[in-house]
Amino acid sequence: MIKLADSPPGENVSGSDRTESVEEFVLTPALSVVTTMYKSAPYLETFYERIVAEVEKLGVSHEIIFVNDGSPDNSLDVVLNIQKSDSRVIVIDLSRNFGHHKAIMEGLSYARGEKVFLIDCDLEEPPETLGEFYKRFSESDCDVVYGVQESRKGGWFERLSGGVFYKLFNYLSDITVPENWTIARLMSARYVASLVQFKEETMFLGGIMTAVGYRQIPLVMQKLHKGTTTYTLKRKLSALTSAVTSFSEKPLKFVFYTGFLVAAVAFIYALWLIFQKFVFGIPVDGWTSLAVSIWLIGGLIMLCLGIIGIYVAKVFVQTKHRPVSVIRQIYEVND
Repeated sequence: MIKLADSPPGENVSGSDRTESVEEFVLTPALSVVTTMYKSAPYLETFYERIVAEVEKLGVSHEIIFVNDGSPDNSLDVVLNIQKSDSRVIVIDLSRNFGHHKAIMEGLSYARGEKVFLIDCDLEEPPETLGEFYKRFSESDCDVVYGVQESRKGGWFERLSGGVFYKLFNYLSDITVPENWTIARLMSARYVASLVQFKEETMFLGGIMTAVGYRQIPLVMQKLHKGTTTYTLKRKLSALTSAVTSFSEKPLKFVFYTGFLVAAVAFIYALWLIFQKFVFGIPVDGWTSLAVSIWLIGGLIMLCLGIIGIYVAKVFVQTKHRPVSVIRQIYEVND
């Protein structure tokens, strides 16, 4: 969209004067496609061809933003070669690998479209779903149409651990994240503008996207499976801990109530021992029970201090106000 400066009411403006009254030409594409790259070189050309074909079916102006998240392969070279034949391709090269979700936020902050389509470029989320997202968005009064897997991809372990992850998160957190959500989603410009205001060092994108609000509706889609995943059990446990402590104070309440319960039980037991001693003359002994009690209390103390420590660490990191990511260079063709 080209925006011209308005003329004063009742004043005729000649061609030359009108040219001088133009403050600037602002090109706003109807659609921005945002994706990130990490070890993505084998998929990029196919992804580009398929997503462009889908955008052309819609007949709308567009831009395609690739964010290189410190990919160790030649993903950057591949997409720069694509850019030579398509000036609508924009490449954001981050200085190192900051993580998938942070790279996504960087790409979204640069998107200028009236609508923004977010999708991974590894072809697990078919680019051909763009038409379905666009249709649902146009038919609904909403700001986001997000993808939801019809059935969770992967083997039994990935499906089971993924299900447990979201059930635990939704139970412990103050917001509810849809289970089996996908990165693929179509968003309004105002939603994206609100989303990128979240500058969190520890970033769980599913929680942030839900916390932003607005009317969001699901679209059931099929997500393909490449056969491998980088999300091991260790990474999932770490992600769960990080996600819960970013969106909930319930673990801290757990620490309080646990401490209160242990103290209450210990106080009642102490009264019972005193009662036995002075009423029935029963001596207080039992080194085994004492040792077990010490280990139990010690373990609870360490657990509670650990939970508090996680929150303190998050506050420590966030107060540094470090940038979420660092851009090394932006490759853009100016027509």
